[in-house]
Amino acid sequence: MHPGCWKMLTVVMCVALLGCLQAQELRGHVSVILLGATGDLARKYLWRGLFQLYLDEAGKDYSFSFHGAALTSTKQGQAFIAKVLESLSCPEDVAPDRCSELKGQFQRLSAYRHLATREDYMALSKDIEAQVQRGGLREAGRIFYFSVPPFAYADIARNINSSCRPGPGAWLRVVLEKPFGHDHLSAQQLATELGGFFREEEMYRVDHYLGKQAVAQILPFRDQNRKALDGLWSRHHVERVEIIMKETVDAEGRTSFYEEYGVIRDVLQNHLTEVLTLVAMELPHNISSSESVLQHKLRAFRALRGLQKGSAVLGQYQAYSEQVRREQQKPDSFHSLTPTFAGVLVHMDNLRWEGVPFILMSGKALDERVGYARILFRNQAYCVQNDEHWVADQSQCLPRQIVFYIGHGELGSPAVLVSRNLFRPSLPPESWKELGARPGLRLFGRPLSDFYAYSPVREQDAYSVLISRIFHGRKDSFVTTENLLASWGFWTPLLDSLAHEVPRLYPGGAENGHLLDFEFGGARLCFSQQQPERLRLGAEEAQGAQTYASEISALVANSSFDLVLLGMGADGHTASLFPQSPSGLDGEQLVVLTESPSRPFQRMSLSLPLINRARKVAVLVMGRVKREITMLVSRVGHEPKKWPISGVLPSSGQLVWYMDYEAFLG
Repeated sequence: MHPGCWKMLTVVMCVALLGCLQAQELRGHVSVILLGATGDLARKYLWRGLFQLYLDEAGKDYSFSFHGAALTSTKQGQAFIAKVLESLSCPEDVAPDRCSELKGQFQRLSAYRHLATREDYMALSKDIEAQVQRGGLREAGRIFYFSVPPFAYADIARNINSSCRPGPGAWLRVVLEKPFGHDHLSAQQLATELGGFFREEEMYRVDHYLGKQAVAQILPFRDQNRKALDGLWSRHHVERVEIIMKETVDAEGRTSFYEEYGVIRDVLQNHLTEVLTLVAMELPHNISSSESVLQHKLRAFRALRGLQKGSAVLGQYQAYSEQVRREQQKPDSFHSLTPTFAGVLVHMDNLRWEGVPFILMSGKALDERVGYARILFRNQAYCVQNDEHWVADQSQCLPRQIVFYIGHGELGSPAVLVSRNLFRPSLPPESWKELGARPGLRLFGRPLSDFYAYSPVREQDAYSVLISRIFHGRKDSFVTTENLLASWGFWTPLLDSLAHEVPRLYPGGAENGHLLDFEFGGARLCFSQQQPERLRLGAEEAQGAQTYASEISALVANSSFDLVLLGMGADGHTASLFPQSPSGLDGEQLVVLTESPSRPFQRMSLSLPLINRARKVAVLVMGRVKREITMLVSRVGHEPKKWPISGVLPSSGQLVWYMDYEAFLG
C-alpha cells in the first residue's frame, strides 16, 4: 500500500478511536441516593429538585438512577415515593408531551430501598456496580443527600465510607443539611467527626438561601457591573446595609426545634450571614473559580468585628411559651427565654466597610413575609425645587439603593432593583428580564417606577438550583468547614452573652405596631420604645393572678427570683399567705388569690413554691410584738398550714433571717 494511504488510514483509525473514547467518556452514570426520602423536606423540595436536575440533564452527557432510602418499611416507602413522583410537574416552558415522557423516565429510574445496616449499604453499592456494567457504562459518581437529623450523620457516614464508596476514577459527593452544630464547639466536633470519613472536597453543606435566585445573583451582579460599582461599593458611599427575613408564621408545631436553636441560630448565623459575606466580600477577579470565591468569603468572615451584648435586641411573640408548654408538656409555670425575633448590628473591620452598619433582622409572627438585602447609599444632594419636580432617573435627592429582593412581600417574586438615579444595571438577558409596570406598587417608600427592576425569566426554587450545582461540583454555593467554623466563632460569644436575656414580648402580626422598631448608634442597638406598661391588675379580677403569673414567667428566668424579701406577721403569715390558707402552700401555681383577716380582705400573693425557688430568701423580723411568734416558729418545724412562714425553705437557694434585738430577745 502506498505510504500516503497508510498515513490516511492511521488518521481515520485515530479519529474513530478518539470518537469511541469520547463516546465512552460521555456515557458516565450518576447515582443519586436520597437519605430520608420519606421526610417532609424530601416530599416538599428534594424530589422536585431531583426531577428538575433530570429535566435539565436528560439526553446530555450522563445517565442517572435515583435511590430513595429511609428506615421506613419497603412497602410503605415504595407507596410514599410513588405518590410523590406522581405529583411532580414540569416548568411551563416544557411541552406537555415532552413533560409526560420525561416524567415517565424519571419514575422508572427512581426506586425505594430500606437502608439501615452496613450490609444494606454494601448491597446498594453492588446493585449500582451491576447496573453500570449491564449498561456498558462508566461510573461517573455518587451523590448522597443527607435529609436526616444531624445525630444520624456519623453512622451513615461510616457506612458510606466503608461500604458504598464508588470505585477508582468516580467521585463522591455528600450533601449535608443544617443545623451544623449548636455553637462553635459542637460545630467543631461534628466537623471533626465527618472529616474522619470524607474529604473536604466531597462535602456540600446546604444553606438553601444560597440557592435563592436573588441571592445567587449577588456576585454575578457585582461582577457584571464592576465599572459602575467600583466607585460606589464602599464606606465612602454606602450609608448602611439591611439584610432582612420576616415571617408571618409562628413556630407552632416546631417548638422542640426552636427551643434548641432560636431565631439567631435558625436564621442569622447561617442564611443572613451568608448573604452578608456575598455583599461585603472583596470581589475575585474570576467569580467562576469556586476556590477563589470561597477564599474571599473566608476573609470577609475574618473581618467581622466581635459582637457585644448591646449589639442585639431580642423579642418573643406572646403565644410562644404557651405553645411550648402544650407541645412539650411543660408545667404552667414554665416560660421560655428563646427569642423568636432578633435585630443585630454588625460591623466589619476593614478599609472598605469601616463604620458602615450592617443590620441583620429576622422574626416570626411579624406583619409580612419578605426577604431582601438592601444597600442604601448616602445622599448628600439638596434639591431646591419640591419633590413634584424630581425626575426619577435624574434627581439625586431621591433615595439611592440596590435591593436583592429574595421573595414574597409586595412584589411577590425574586427581583433585583436598582434606583434609576444610580445607573442602568447589566443582567444576563437569558435568565433575567425587566419587570413590567405595576401601577400603585410601592417598595421601600418609593413607586416601582423609581427602579430598574428585573425578575428571573424562569423562577426556580432554591433546592433545584443547589442540586444542579452539586451535580456540577460548584462548591462556592455551599458552606465549607472553614467558613462554618468562622461563622460560629463570630456568633457564639453573642449567643452565650444573651443566654439568660429576657426577650421583649410582642403580640404578633399587625398588632406589633412600632414595638419592635430599633435604632442604633456606634456599636449599640436598642429598641426605640420602652416596653409598655401592661399590668393593670387587682386582686378582685378573675384573671389577675394568672396574668401576674404570666408576667413573672416572662420576666424572671425559669420563674426563679434572685432575691425574695419577706416579713413575718404575729400570726405566722408571710407575704399574703395566712394560716389555714386553702391554696398557695404547694402545687404548681405561682400566684394565688387569698383572704386576709384584715383590710384589704382580698389579696394576691406569691405562692410558697415560687418563693422557695429563689436563689436567696431574706426574712426581716422587727419589734417586741414578734418575740412570741419568733420563739414558736423556731420550735415547730415545717407546718405551713398553721404558720405559713415555717414553709419558707428554698429548694436550692439560701435562707437568711434578719432580726432586731427586741424580736430576738424581747
